[in-house]
Amino acid sequence: MLGIAVIDATDAGNANFCLNQCDRVLVVETVIRLATVLSLLSSIVAPKATKIQIYWNCYRNTLQTGDRDMVQAPQKTITLDEFLQLPETKPASEYINGAIVQKPMPQGKHSKLQGRLVTVANDIAEKPQIALALPELRCTFGGRSIVPDVAIFVWNRIPLDADGEIANTFNAHPDWTIEILSPGQSQTKVTHNILHCLNAGCQMGWLLDPDEKTILAYPARQQPISLQEPTDILPVPEFMGEMQLTLGEVFGWLKPGFSIEPKIVESSQ
Repeated sequence: MLGIAVIDATDAGNANFCLNQCDRVLVVETVIRLATVLSLLSSIVAPKATKIQIYWNCYRNTLQTGDRDMVQAPQKTITLDEFLQLPETKPASEYINGAIVQKPMPQGKHSKLQGRLVTVANDIAEKPQIALALPELRCTFGGRSIVPDVAIFVWNRIPLDADGEIANTFNAHPDWTIEILSPGQSQTKVTHNILHCLNAGCQMGWLLDPDEKTILAYPARQQPISLQEPTDILPVPEFMGEMQLTLGEVFGWLKPGFSIEPKIVESSQ
């Protein structure tokens, strides 16, 4: 590091340290060179610092306070089409309002409820070709690409490929969307995904809270229903009208070996 001492040549006490003419020229040249180097360094460092600040602002604006969802801050504005070209992540990432949001890794309670809901729904609806329940299915529609914990499609809306097999890509809203809160996950963000489905034509949304043992049901075009008592009967979409479950039965599945099946309500017709 170069240090420069400024000496007062008019001070008699410093007379022995006064620089001669040649020394003064050398110091001036050194100062000029140093200023040139500093200017060059500034031109290199400043843009990088600005870019780092841009990246940080993007991350800070995307991250929700108190939300532990993992968020990937893009280095540039990313479109939905560009997002869909990216490799899938584990756990899955969603595209919401121009941001990439990675879902939390499912834990025990979440996985148990998710698996049981899929099994129960398909036991009732798949064989008679009423509907099909699928876990962790990417659904892209209305400018978002989301991955509900359970997505249920009525039979005639299941996309098929040329061989008559279920398609890999679902560019449509589910007819029944079910979300299960994970510890620390933002309920607001999950609710927004449910409302996005309802606005697109979804018939029913459920939001399960395993810690509180409560379910918020979102029937289409109706007020949400809060279910808190074990005996509360859960509302289901019209196409699953014969299915009857209570709140206590659903959260009873969290106990290994608990196998009470949903009741089938006989049609009055």
